[in-house]
Amino acid sequence: MALEGGKVIAKSKCDARKGTVFTVNDLFYNTPARLKYMKTIHTELGHITDLLNRIALAHPDIRFEAT
Repeated sequence: MALEGGKVIAKSKCDARKGTVFTVNDLFYNTPARLKYMKTIHTELGHITDLLNRIALAHPDIRFEAT
């Protein structure tokens, strides 16, 4: 399945077996920046790291990697 801007642009049968890779590109491309609500870069990165750590600990059978 392919989504663009929240709309389905391609749909096909797929199998989420062991070894399946999900790729996410430009996740927040259409989200306006609200700089007045953002904290320092260290605070924001800390929040992201905390969230990914929680997800990884809750699902030890899933591997996360940055490319």
